[in-house]
Amino acid sequence: MNAKNDSKFLPGLILILLGVFFLLRNYNFFDFYIPNFLRSWEFFFIAFGVIIIAATRNVIAGSIFIFIGLINWTPDLWPLILVIIGIAIILKRNNSKPSLGLNDSPNTTIGSDDRIDINSIFGGGTNFVNSKNFQGGKVTCIFGGSEIYLNNAQLADGNYDIEITVIFGGVTFYIPNEWHVETKVTALFGGFDQKRLTKFDDVKDKSKTLTIHGFVLFGGGEIKSVL
Repeated sequence: MNAKNDSKFLPGLILILLGVFFLLRNYNFFDFYIPNFLRSWEFFFIAFGVIIIAATRNVIAGSIFIFIGLINWTPDLWPLILVIIGIAIILKRNNSKPSLGLNDSPNTTIGSDDRIDINSIFGGGTNFVNSKNFQGGKVTCIFGGSEIYLNNAQLADGNYDIEITVIFGGVTFYIPNEWHVETKVTALFGGFDQKRLTKFDDVKDKSKTLTIHGFVLFGGGEIKSVL
């Protein structure tokens, strides 16, 4: 089992085991006391955040879920929000070169890096990728959205992937028709569609493959043609 399958298998297995365990308890196969804090939505937010970090290694997405759960569980921690925002502003200011990084507000970013690392958290952005040896990357959209234009990029030889994590947000990829693209996205209370215009005479170079995988939760994503 490869890493991509592991990232989907582990959280799925944990949820199945928890569901079966509590279902058996409801039918008196087990009799045990469940503390009230285990029934709170804050606990499930924290647990879900830990699962995301362990399964997908997406620290940003997992940390946000953990942080939301902790803040509501212990309201006295809310000033940490100001501290984190301040740190993010300082780090962004000190970043002198154009980056496909944190998008705090709607903006346009142009990058030529061979791999992308786009994080749209409580905001959004438009990103133009000009790499002539594009090798995939990672996109995270949480309570935000991102548009990614790959029309000026060239896919490197071989198989590459873009891992997406979309939670209460959205992502749109604009990809040339001649690229061979595969999608392996798991959507829960959301969707991910490929809406590229295809013709019978379109020739795709299958020696270069881009796979978009990951998961969408209460959000959406799509792949469109470059007009």
